[in-house]
Amino acid sequence: MRILFLSPVNPKLTPGEPLPRWQMQASWVRALARQGHEVRVVKYTPDKRIRLEWGERIWRNIRAIREIGPAFAKASAGKQIGLIIYSLGADVLLPGTIHYIKAKLGAPLAVLSGVSPIKQGNPRERAMAPLVDLAATNDQGHGDEWLGLGAKRTVVLPIAAVDPELHYPRNTEFGLDAILDGVSSIRSARNPRSLRRRLLDSEEVRVLSGSSSMISETPSSTRQKLETVLERDIDVLFAGTLTPERRRFFDRLRKLLPDRVKMVVKEFVWEEEYAELMSRAKIGINLLRPEMKLGANLRTFEIPAFGAMEITGFCRQEWLAPGKEVEVFRSAEEAAGLVKKYLRNDEARQKMAEAGRKRVIKEHTFDKRVEKLMEMISVSSATLDGVSSIRSARNPRSLRRRLLDSEEVRVLSGSSSMISETPSSVRSKLKTNLLDVSVCIVNYKTDRELERCVESIRKFTTGVSYEIIVIDNSTDNRWYSGGNNLAIGQARGKYVLFLNPDCWVTSDVISELVSFMDKHPRVGAVEPRQVDSSGEILPTGSLTPKWWIDLTEMTGLSKLFGRLGQSGVLGGLGGLGRLGQLGELDKYRQVEFDRRENWRTEVVSGAAAMVRKDILDEIGGFDERLKLYYTDVDLCRRVKNSGFEIWHVGEAALRHKTRSSTSKLPWDRVNFIYARDARGYYRKWGEKVGGEILYWAMRGNGAVIKLIK
Repeated sequence: MRILFLSPVNPKLTPGEPLPRWQMQASWVRALARQGHEVRVVKYTPDKRIRLEWGERIWRNIRAIREIGPAFAKASAGKQIGLIIYSLGADVLLPGTIHYIKAKLGAPLAVLSGVSPIKQGNPRERAMAPLVDLAATNDQGHGDEWLGLGAKRTVVLPIAAVDPELHYPRNTEFGLDAILDGVSSIRSARNPRSLRRRLLDSEEVRVLSGSSSMISETPSSTRQKLETVLERDIDVLFAGTLTPERRRFFDRLRKLLPDRVKMVVKEFVWEEEYAELMSRAKIGINLLRPEMKLGANLRTFEIPAFGAMEITGFCRQEWLAPGKEVEVFRSAEEAAGLVKKYLRNDEARQKMAEAGRKRVIKEHTFDKRVEKLMEMISVSSATLDGVSSIRSARNPRSLRRRLLDSEEVRVLSGSSSMISETPSSVRSKLKTNLLDVSVCIVNYKTDRELERCVESIRKFTTGVSYEIIVIDNSTDNRWYSGGNNLAIGQARGKYVLFLNPDCWVTSDVISELVSFMDKHPRVGAVEPRQVDSSGEILPTGSLTPKWWIDLTEMTGLSKLFGRLGQSGVLGGLGGLGRLGQLGELDKYRQVEFDRRENWRTEVVSGAAAMVRKDILDEIGGFDERLKLYYTDVDLCRRVKNSGFEIWHVGEAALRHKTRSSTSKLPWDRVNFIYARDARGYYRKWGEKVGGEILYWAMRGNGAVIKLIK
């Protein structure tokens, strides 16, 4: 494919063609070229705008300023451009310019967005959003913002990755414990002198070593001191922009660590200098910005690639496995504990660092990002008829023995690609083709129910190709959201069916749901009718909740208002009167609809919900800040915001024995998680006050019940 790549140029990096070698966009261009694409690069800088002079003759009715000019003309002349990739990062291109380019070339537009378009982006980029066919981001929240601004689709690739040509451990001739901080004159060159000599020749240095503060000194007074310090390795390294929040974090961390721990904090470091420093670090710290709470940055993957062990404030399981390939902290205290733990245990630290490095090189290169981006741009999916498979992402032995004794299985452990399946005639097809459905089951100490669920799927599902992915949370609990995100990362189905282990089917309900979604391409998520163990139909399907409705539901006030409303006591009290008469509650619950029929809704139950896989890729799966509750509500809200419909398909039914997993947890623990998730959900969607009221009401209600018990 011929691709027009619009990219800013970082003037701080060593110039190169078509872009500076160490610039992230250059790695994207190289990866695109390696995969056979013809890439035409149009570059620009924030301080030098180029104008499109000849555009007015072609688009006489568009008077907007054009800013690409001769470079664009040369790149697109005589070529059929199949895709435009616009890497954001400079307030240069006008929306009118982008509109002109799309119209001129007739090609889709994909943007690479590494920051929040609302909090960090510029007005021109936000105004351009309705022209965007696909916004590729680093963070789930950023994708939601792009959709809200008008982009057609989003995907959390993430766009950050590593380039094996650049990101690999260096073998330097000396160790470093102190780094020069804030010395703008020190930069890498193509043939630099040794870093040691460049540091010692600097006219101004700042030393951060042990528990000392940053002290400005001159070489004449510190040369001997630096000669001694530079012979040691780095214990802990941070390289990145020092925002006030980050400075406070490292001030706190420094106080928590023993004096013997050598911690280096470096704000301005580039290219080979950065590679050399990172290669000498034992532990690399990654602090995500506050506006990137559910995403990744370049350091997420660069730190392991250079051979250091990474500790970070956040990392999704499908990127790097916490506790195995990376460690995650929530505070400076937790970070200090991890640093001390792994500095005491070289073997464990090196093992984790090596595991992270292998995972990054295998799955998080720019080549892999290009593959996924091109799949999202132009997906050709094929399914197999009558091929079933089951995969367990954790595969504890007990589950293996009971669940994997099938003649047609595909076993996948973590990120492994090991295949063990029959019949052999479908092995090669399963490697390359999508299935109809990936059934994702998160199990928490419900092995008996899980066996019944899996066996019922095998028995009754005959009309579609499928796989079963079991996430066992019994020993390492990632909760509902985290477990399902892990499954999404492994799923190969066109659709993903999230299914509780205490559900089971008595007919080919999965095929019925697939058929419904195939016939209705604007439907993004569906649920079947749920019937409990006693034969009662469960009241699933509802409108998007409001905090005050949840307050009455969760505290039992709805029953009180119902009785008072029926007696007429609340008839003249406005909103409470309407609530007491159950008008608002009935509307929210959609009680006017027959659960045995099909109808449009806004929220489907996470116990049994089928969602299009490409939508899940776009919106980034479940929000892992929500552990057990409101996960389905939040997901449905983002599916709806993506422009898709949500339906209750009452013609298809399955059975559900409720609360099998949560009953394994202490009641007060469940109450706390419920209250916290409620507060987190409403905070996320702009109702902070309502979320706080709901949280404390639920906590108070729980305390009263606990006292009564």
